[in-house]
Amino acid sequence: MMAGGRGPLLALLFLRHFLLTEAFKILILSFIGGSHYLMMDEISQVLHNRGHEVRMLLQTGVLMIPGRKYEQPNTYQITAWSASQDYLKEYEKWFADYTEDFLKGREDLSRYLDFMNHLAYQCHVVLNKSEILNSLKDEKFDITVMDGFNPCSFLVAEKEEELEDFIANSEDGFIIVTLGSMLSSIPLLEVLQEMNTAFAHLSQGVIWRCQHSKWPKELKLASNVKIADWIPQNDLLGHPMARLLVTHGGLNSLMESIYHGVPVVGIPLFGDQHDNMVRVEAKNMGITLQIDQLKADKFTRTMKQVIEDKRYKSAVMSLSTIHHSHPLPPDQRLGRWLEHVLQARGGAHLQPYAFQQSWFQQYLLDVLLFLSGSVLGVIYLCVKLLRTAVFRICSAGKQKQT
Repeated sequence: MMAGGRGPLLALLFLRHFLLTEAFKILILSFIGGSHYLMMDEISQVLHNRGHEVRMLLQTGVLMIPGRKYEQPNTYQITAWSASQDYLKEYEKWFADYTEDFLKGREDLSRYLDFMNHLAYQCHVVLNKSEILNSLKDEKFDITVMDGFNPCSFLVAEKEEELEDFIANSEDGFIIVTLGSMLSSIPLLEVLQEMNTAFAHLSQGVIWRCQHSKWPKELKLASNVKIADWIPQNDLLGHPMARLLVTHGGLNSLMESIYHGVPVVGIPLFGDQHDNMVRVEAKNMGITLQIDQLKADKFTRTMKQVIEDKRYKSAVMSLSTIHHSHPLPPDQRLGRWLEHVLQARGGAHLQPYAFQQSWFQQYLLDVLLFLSGSVLGVIYLCVKLLRTAVFRICSAGKQKQT
Protein backbone atom coordinates (compact mmCIF):
# COMPACT_ATOMS: atom_id res chain seq x y z
CA MET A 1 0.00 0.00 0.00
CA MET A 2 2.83 2.38 0.78
CA ALA A 3 4.39 1.83 -2.63
CA GLY A 4 1.04 2.18 -4.35
CA GLY A 5 0.30 5.44 -2.51
CA ARG A 6 3.69 6.95 -3.22
CA GLY A 7 3.41 6.70 -7.01
CA PRO A 8 0.36 8.99 -7.43
CA LEU A 9 1.88 11.47 -4.98
CA LEU A 10 5.11 11.70 -6.97
CA ALA A 11 3.13 12.07 -10.17
CA LEU A 12 1.12 14.94 -8.71
CA LEU A 13 4.27 16.70 -7.55
CA PHE A 14 5.80 16.19 -11.00
CA LEU A 15 2.75 17.68 -12.74
CA ARG A 16 2.49 20.49 -10.22
CA HIS A 17 6.06 21.57 -10.99
CA PHE A 18 5.41 21.88 -14.72
CA LEU A 19 1.98 23.44 -14.37
CA LEU A 20 3.26 26.22 -12.11
CA THR A 21 6.30 27.00 -14.24
CA GLU A 22 5.12 27.92 -17.72
CA ALA A 23 7.71 28.52 -20.42
CA PHE A 24 7.49 31.76 -22.40
CA LYS A 25 9.11 33.14 -25.53
CA ILE A 26 11.20 36.17 -24.56
CA LEU A 27 12.91 38.73 -26.78
CA ILE A 28 15.92 40.58 -25.32
CA LEU A 29 16.97 43.89 -26.89
CA SER A 30 20.64 44.84 -26.45
CA PHE A 31 21.66 47.91 -28.45
CA ILE A 32 24.17 49.49 -26.03
CA GLY A 33 27.62 48.00 -25.60
CA GLY A 34 29.93 47.72 -22.62
CA SER A 35 28.52 46.60 -19.31
CA HIS A 36 25.00 47.11 -20.68
CA TYR A 37 25.53 44.18 -23.06
CA LEU A 38 27.07 42.06 -20.32
CA MET A 39 24.04 42.59 -18.08
CA MET A 40 21.60 41.72 -20.86
CA ASP A 41 23.68 38.62 -21.55
CA GLU A 42 23.40 37.60 -17.90
CA ILE A 43 19.65 38.20 -17.90
CA SER A 44 19.35 36.07 -21.03
CA GLN A 45 21.30 33.26 -19.38
CA VAL A 46 19.13 33.38 -16.24
CA LEU A 47 15.88 33.28 -18.19
CA HIS A 48 17.18 30.49 -20.42
CA ASN A 49 18.16 28.46 -17.36
CA ARG A 50 14.61 28.84 -16.05
CA GLY A 51 13.31 27.03 -19.10
CA HIS A 52 12.20 30.00 -21.21
CA GLU A 53 12.93 30.32 -24.93
CA VAL A 54 15.17 33.38 -25.21
CA ARG A 55 16.40 35.28 -28.26
CA MET A 56 18.56 38.41 -28.15
CA LEU A 57 18.44 41.08 -30.84
CA LEU A 58 22.01 42.35 -30.57
CA GLN A 59 23.75 45.31 -32.15
CA THR A 60 27.33 44.26 -32.87
CA GLY A 61 30.27 46.55 -33.49
CA VAL A 62 29.62 48.85 -30.49
CA LEU A 63 30.63 46.58 -27.61
CA MET A 64 33.35 49.03 -26.47
CA ILE A 65 35.12 46.53 -24.21
CA PRO A 66 38.85 46.54 -25.03
CA GLY A 67 40.53 43.18 -24.70
CA ARG A 68 37.26 41.24 -24.79
CA LYS A 69 35.89 39.56 -27.89
CA TYR A 70 32.24 38.84 -28.44
CA GLU A 71 31.49 35.12 -28.40
CA GLN A 72 28.32 33.46 -29.62
CA PRO A 73 26.56 31.91 -26.58
CA ASN A 74 25.75 28.23 -26.69
CA THR A 75 22.55 28.64 -24.69
CA TYR A 76 20.10 31.31 -25.85
CA GLN A 77 19.75 32.41 -29.48
CA ILE A 78 21.20 35.55 -31.08
CA THR A 79 19.92 37.65 -33.96
CA ALA A 80 22.71 40.11 -34.77
CA TRP A 81 22.68 43.34 -36.76
CA SER A 82 25.13 46.16 -37.30
CA ALA A 83 25.46 49.58 -38.84
CA SER A 84 27.96 50.08 -41.67
CA GLN A 85 31.70 49.97 -40.99
CA ASP A 86 32.03 53.60 -42.09
CA TYR A 87 29.46 54.69 -39.51
CA LEU A 88 31.07 52.58 -36.77
CA LYS A 89 34.40 54.31 -37.41
CA GLU A 90 32.66 57.69 -37.28
CA TYR A 91 30.91 56.74 -34.02
CA GLU A 92 34.17 55.52 -32.48
CA LYS A 93 35.89 58.83 -33.32
CA TRP A 94 32.96 60.83 -31.94
CA PHE A 95 33.01 58.84 -28.70
CA ALA A 96 36.76 59.44 -28.30
CA ASP A 97 36.22 63.20 -28.73
CA TYR A 98 33.27 63.10 -26.30
CA THR A 99 35.41 61.30 -23.73
CA GLU A 100 38.07 63.99 -23.93
CA ASP A 101 35.49 66.76 -23.55
CA PHE A 102 33.83 65.43 -20.41
CA LEU A 103 37.21 64.67 -18.84
CA LYS A 104 38.02 68.35 -19.32
CA GLY A 105 34.71 69.30 -17.72
CA ARG A 106 33.25 70.50 -21.01
CA GLU A 107 30.16 68.30 -21.08
CA ASP A 108 27.14 70.28 -22.24
CA LEU A 109 23.66 69.80 -23.66
CA SER A 110 24.87 69.79 -27.27
CA ARG A 111 27.10 66.76 -26.63
CA TYR A 112 24.22 64.93 -24.99
CA LEU A 113 22.01 65.73 -27.97
CA ASP A 114 24.74 64.44 -30.29
CA PHE A 115 24.69 61.16 -28.40
CA MET A 116 20.92 60.99 -28.71
CA ASN A 117 21.32 61.59 -32.46
CA HIS A 118 23.68 58.63 -32.70
CA LEU A 119 21.21 56.42 -30.87
CA ALA A 120 18.46 57.69 -33.16
CA TYR A 121 20.52 56.83 -36.25
CA GLN A 122 21.25 53.34 -34.94
CA CYS A 123 17.54 52.92 -34.32
CA HIS A 124 16.86 54.06 -37.88
CA VAL A 125 19.23 51.39 -39.17
CA VAL A 126 17.60 48.52 -37.33
CA LEU A 127 14.07 49.68 -38.12
CA ASN A 128 14.93 49.49 -41.80
CA LYS A 129 16.11 45.89 -41.52
CA SER A 130 12.64 44.63 -42.41
CA GLU A 131 13.73 41.04 -43.01
CA ILE A 132 15.04 40.69 -39.46
CA LEU A 133 12.09 42.47 -37.85
CA ASN A 134 9.53 40.50 -39.82
CA SER A 135 11.12 37.21 -38.80
CA LEU A 136 10.99 38.29 -35.16
CA LYS A 137 7.34 39.30 -35.50
CA ASP A 138 6.52 35.87 -36.90
CA GLU A 139 7.94 34.23 -33.76
CA LYS A 140 5.23 35.94 -31.63
CA PHE A 141 7.18 36.61 -28.46
CA ASP A 142 5.28 36.83 -25.18
CA ILE A 143 7.34 39.71 -23.79
CA THR A 144 10.31 41.96 -24.61
CA VAL A 145 13.01 42.82 -22.09
CA MET A 146 14.87 46.04 -22.93
CA ASP A 147 17.90 47.89 -21.61
CA GLY A 148 16.50 51.08 -20.04
CA PHE A 149 19.94 52.74 -20.38
CA ASN A 150 21.02 51.90 -16.80
CA PRO A 151 24.69 51.08 -16.36
CA CYS A 152 25.06 47.36 -15.87
CA SER A 153 27.52 44.92 -14.47
CA PHE A 154 29.91 42.98 -16.58
CA LEU A 155 31.33 39.48 -16.39
CA VAL A 156 35.02 39.23 -15.82
CA ALA A 157 37.68 36.65 -16.41
CA GLU A 158 39.60 35.13 -13.54
CA LYS A 159 43.08 36.55 -13.18
CA GLU A 160 44.99 38.77 -15.73
CA GLU A 161 48.03 34.81 -9.62
CA GLU A 162 49.67 38.02 -10.48
CA LEU A 163 46.98 40.01 -8.66
CA GLU A 164 47.05 37.68 -5.65
CA ASP A 165 50.80 38.29 -5.24
CA PHE A 166 50.26 42.04 -5.45
CA ILE A 167 47.48 41.91 -2.85
CA ALA A 168 49.58 39.75 -0.54
CA ASN A 169 52.30 42.43 -0.54
CA SER A 170 49.82 45.20 0.35
CA GLU A 171 49.73 44.98 4.14
CA ASP A 172 47.16 47.78 4.54
CA GLY A 173 44.81 46.31 1.97
CA PHE A 174 44.16 47.50 -1.56
CA ILE A 175 41.99 49.86 -3.58
CA ILE A 176 40.17 49.00 -6.83
CA VAL A 177 40.05 51.74 -9.46
CA THR A 178 37.84 51.46 -12.53
CA LEU A 179 35.87 54.06 -14.45
CA GLY A 180 33.56 51.62 -16.20
CA SER A 181 33.63 49.36 -19.23
CA MET A 182 33.28 52.28 -21.66
CA LEU A 183 36.38 54.13 -20.42
CA SER A 184 39.32 51.73 -20.48
CA SER A 185 41.95 54.45 -20.24
CA ILE A 186 42.19 58.19 -19.57
CA PRO A 187 43.53 60.11 -22.59
CA LEU A 188 44.45 63.25 -20.64
CA LEU A 189 47.97 63.33 -19.20
CA GLU A 190 47.10 65.91 -16.52
CA VAL A 191 44.30 63.73 -15.12
CA LEU A 192 46.55 60.65 -15.05
CA GLN A 193 49.26 62.65 -13.27
CA GLU A 194 46.89 63.87 -10.55
CA MET A 195 45.47 60.39 -9.94
CA ASN A 196 48.88 58.68 -10.00
CA THR A 197 50.31 61.25 -7.56
CA ALA A 198 47.34 60.81 -5.24
CA PHE A 199 47.71 57.02 -5.20
CA ALA A 200 51.44 57.37 -4.40
CA HIS A 201 50.54 59.02 -1.06
CA LEU A 202 48.45 56.05 0.11
CA SER A 203 49.66 53.12 2.19
CA GLN A 204 47.34 50.74 0.36
CA GLY A 205 48.10 49.02 -2.92
CA VAL A 206 46.08 50.19 -5.94
CA ILE A 207 44.75 47.91 -8.70
CA TRP A 208 43.81 50.22 -11.55
CA ARG A 209 41.98 49.18 -14.70
CA CYS A 210 43.90 51.14 -17.32
CA GLN A 211 45.31 49.97 -20.65
CA HIS A 212 49.08 49.41 -20.66
CA SER A 213 49.34 50.41 -24.29
CA LYS A 214 47.89 53.87 -23.59
CA TRP A 215 49.89 54.68 -20.47
CA PRO A 216 52.17 57.70 -21.19
CA LYS A 217 55.83 56.68 -21.32
CA GLU A 218 56.89 59.94 -19.70
CA LEU A 219 54.76 59.25 -16.58
CA LYS A 220 56.33 56.92 -14.03
CA LEU A 221 53.79 54.64 -12.37
CA ALA A 222 53.62 54.92 -8.56
CA SER A 223 55.31 52.00 -6.81
CA ASN A 224 52.09 50.94 -5.03
CA VAL A 225 50.01 50.95 -8.23
CA LYS A 226 49.37 48.07 -10.62
CA ILE A 227 47.53 48.70 -13.88
CA ALA A 228 45.73 46.02 -15.90
CA ASP A 229 43.77 46.05 -19.15
CA TRP A 230 40.98 44.10 -17.47
CA ILE A 231 40.31 43.24 -13.83
CA PRO A 232 37.92 40.80 -12.12
CA GLN A 233 36.14 43.64 -10.33
CA ASN A 234 33.48 41.62 -8.53
CA ASP A 235 36.03 39.08 -7.29
CA LEU A 236 38.38 41.81 -6.10
CA LEU A 237 35.58 43.56 -4.20
CA GLY A 238 34.85 40.26 -2.47
CA HIS A 239 38.44 39.97 -1.22
CA PRO A 240 38.77 40.58 2.54
CA MET A 241 41.64 43.03 1.94
CA ALA A 242 39.56 45.34 -0.31
CA ARG A 243 39.35 48.77 1.34
CA LEU A 244 37.86 51.11 -1.27
CA LEU A 245 36.34 51.26 -4.76
CA VAL A 246 37.15 54.33 -6.88
CA THR A 247 34.40 54.28 -9.47
CA HIS A 248 32.60 56.31 -12.13
CA GLY A 249 29.36 55.65 -10.27
CA GLY A 250 27.86 53.06 -12.60
CA LEU A 251 24.84 51.32 -11.11
CA ASN A 252 26.27 47.82 -11.16
CA SER A 253 29.65 48.84 -9.75
CA LEU A 254 27.77 50.41 -6.85
CA MET A 255 25.60 47.32 -6.39
CA GLU A 256 28.74 45.16 -6.30
CA SER A 257 30.29 47.43 -3.68
CA ILE A 258 27.12 47.20 -1.59
CA TYR A 259 27.01 43.41 -1.95
CA HIS A 260 30.59 43.08 -0.67
CA GLY A 261 30.44 45.98 1.81
CA VAL A 262 33.16 48.17 0.26
CA PRO A 263 32.82 52.00 0.51
CA VAL A 264 33.38 54.17 -2.55
CA VAL A 265 34.84 57.39 -3.89
CA GLY A 266 32.87 58.33 -6.98
CA ILE A 267 34.04 60.33 -10.00
CA PRO A 268 30.82 60.62 -12.08
CA LEU A 269 31.34 61.35 -15.75
CA PHE A 270 28.01 61.28 -17.60
CA GLY A 271 24.55 59.72 -17.79
CA ASP A 272 22.97 58.51 -14.57
CA GLN A 273 26.29 58.42 -12.70
CA HIS A 274 25.78 61.84 -11.10
CA ASP A 275 22.36 60.80 -9.77
CA ASN A 276 23.78 57.50 -8.52
CA MET A 277 26.49 59.27 -6.55
CA VAL A 278 23.94 61.62 -4.96
CA ARG A 279 22.28 58.48 -3.57
CA VAL A 280 25.66 57.14 -2.42
CA GLU A 281 26.30 60.28 -0.38
CA ALA A 282 22.74 60.25 0.97
CA LYS A 283 23.36 56.70 2.24
CA ASN A 284 26.73 57.80 3.67
CA MET A 285 28.57 54.98 1.87
CA GLY A 286 31.03 57.23 0.04
CA ILE A 287 32.03 60.66 -1.28
CA THR A 288 31.75 62.26 -4.72
CA LEU A 289 34.53 64.14 -6.51
CA GLN A 290 33.82 66.01 -9.74
CA ILE A 291 36.32 65.45 -12.54
CA ASP A 292 37.32 69.12 -12.58
CA GLN A 293 38.11 68.90 -8.82
CA LEU A 294 40.42 65.92 -9.25
CA LYS A 295 43.60 67.37 -7.79
CA ALA A 296 46.12 65.07 -6.16
CA ASP A 297 45.96 66.51 -2.63
CA LYS A 298 42.17 66.63 -2.48
CA PHE A 299 41.86 63.18 -4.06
CA THR A 300 44.28 61.74 -1.48
CA ARG A 301 42.44 63.35 1.45
CA THR A 302 39.09 62.09 0.17
CA MET A 303 40.27 58.49 -0.23
CA LYS A 304 41.91 58.50 3.21
CA GLN A 305 38.74 59.94 4.76
CA VAL A 306 36.51 57.21 3.32
CA ILE A 307 38.97 54.46 4.29
CA GLU A 308 39.75 55.68 7.80
CA ASP A 309 36.36 57.07 8.89
CA LYS A 310 34.49 53.98 10.11
CA ARG A 311 31.10 55.57 9.40
CA TYR A 312 31.43 54.85 5.68
CA LYS A 313 32.33 51.20 6.19
CA SER A 314 29.56 50.82 8.75
CA ALA A 315 26.97 52.35 6.42
CA VAL A 316 27.87 50.16 3.45
CA MET A 317 27.95 47.03 5.64
CA SER A 318 24.43 47.83 6.83
CA LEU A 319 23.29 48.08 3.21
CA SER A 320 25.10 44.82 2.47
CA THR A 321 23.23 43.09 5.27
CA ILE A 322 19.91 44.30 3.86
CA HIS A 323 20.91 43.17 0.36
CA HIS A 324 21.97 39.70 1.52
CA SER A 325 18.90 39.18 3.70
CA HIS A 326 16.45 39.33 0.78
CA PRO A 327 14.34 36.16 0.84
CA LEU A 328 15.08 35.33 -2.82
CA PRO A 329 18.34 35.49 -4.81
CA PRO A 330 18.46 37.93 -7.74
CA ASP A 331 18.05 35.33 -10.50
CA GLN A 332 14.87 33.96 -8.89
CA ARG A 333 13.52 37.47 -8.34
CA LEU A 334 14.11 38.32 -11.99
CA GLY A 335 12.44 35.16 -13.24
CA ARG A 336 9.50 35.26 -10.85
CA TRP A 337 8.70 38.94 -11.45
CA LEU A 338 8.89 38.51 -15.20
CA GLU A 339 6.65 35.45 -15.04
CA HIS A 340 4.29 37.30 -12.68
CA VAL A 341 3.93 40.20 -15.16
CA LEU A 342 3.24 37.75 -17.97
CA GLN A 343 0.70 35.74 -15.99
CA ALA A 344 -0.99 38.98 -14.86
CA ARG A 345 -1.35 40.02 -18.51
CA GLY A 346 0.99 42.96 -18.43
CA GLY A 347 1.05 43.75 -14.72
CA ALA A 348 -1.32 46.72 -14.91
CA HIS A 349 -1.89 46.43 -11.15
CA LEU A 350 1.79 47.28 -10.60
CA GLN A 351 1.68 50.53 -12.56
CA PRO A 352 1.67 53.79 -10.57
CA TYR A 353 -1.62 55.65 -10.35
CA ALA A 354 -0.05 58.53 -12.31
CA PHE A 355 -0.41 56.45 -15.48
CA GLN A 356 -4.20 56.72 -15.09
CA GLN A 357 -4.23 60.46 -14.47
CA SER A 358 -4.91 63.18 -17.00
CA TRP A 359 -1.94 65.20 -18.24
CA PHE A 360 -2.93 68.23 -16.19
CA GLN A 361 -3.05 66.06 -13.07
CA GLN A 362 0.35 64.51 -13.77
CA TYR A 363 1.90 67.96 -14.00
CA LEU A 364 -0.04 69.10 -10.91
CA LEU A 365 -1.71 71.88 -12.89
CA ASP A 366 -4.96 71.34 -10.98
CA VAL A 367 -3.07 71.79 -7.71
CA LEU A 368 -1.30 74.88 -9.02
CA LEU A 369 -4.62 76.30 -10.21
CA PHE A 370 -6.20 75.73 -6.80
CA LEU A 371 -3.25 77.27 -4.94
CA SER A 372 -3.09 80.21 -7.33
CA GLY A 373 -6.83 80.80 -6.90
CA SER A 374 -6.49 80.59 -3.13
CA VAL A 375 -3.60 83.06 -3.07
CA LEU A 376 -5.42 85.47 -5.39
CA GLY A 377 -8.56 85.14 -3.25
CA VAL A 378 -6.63 86.00 -0.10
CA ILE A 379 -4.97 88.95 -1.82
CA TYR A 380 -8.37 90.16 -3.06
CA LEU A 381 -9.87 89.95 0.43
CA CYS A 382 -6.89 91.76 1.95
CA VAL A 383 -7.17 94.57 -0.62
CA LYS A 384 -10.94 94.87 0.01
CA LEU A 385 -10.44 94.99 3.77
CA LEU A 386 -7.65 97.54 3.41
CA ARG A 387 -9.77 99.76 1.15
CA THR A 388 -12.71 99.49 3.58
CA ALA A 389 -10.48 100.43 6.51
CA VAL A 390 -8.99 103.39 4.62
CA PHE A 391 -12.47 104.55 3.57
CA ARG A 392 -13.79 104.47 7.16
CA ILE A 393 -10.72 106.28 8.50
CA CYS A 394 -11.10 108.99 5.88
CA SER A 395 -14.85 109.28 6.57
CA ALA A 396 -14.27 109.62 10.30
CA GLY A 397 -11.73 112.36 9.68
CA LYS A 398 -14.16 114.36 7.54
CA GLN A 399 -16.90 114.15 10.17
CA LYS A 400 -14.57 115.55 12.83
CA GLN A 401 -13.63 118.49 10.59
CA THR A 402 -17.33 119.39 10.08
